[in-house]
Amino acid sequence: MVLSIQEEEFIADIIYQSSETMNGRRWAAELLSRRKADAASTSSASGIDGRAASTSGSMAEVLKAQPRQPAQDSGYKVVKKKGKSGRA
Repeated sequence: MVLSIQEEEFIADIIYQSSETMNGRRWAAELLSRRKADAASTSSASGIDGRAASTSGSMAEVLKAQPRQPAQDSGYKVVKKKGKSGRA
């Protein structure tokens, strides 16, 4: 992913158009540095079975791969709904 100075200036201009309080150049520089870091981490990361993280499959597969957390006692008790009374 090649990011040029023109892209940074373009992003900064958009920020300046949208907000009077935000520093567009600093925000654009931070955005592009995070994009670069994310691109570097996703290209080197791999899934559990060696596939890339972006093609790991559905959320159900991810949840199955993670160990289950024991249920925590929240102090609440689930009770049954009251039945109909014999009022007429």
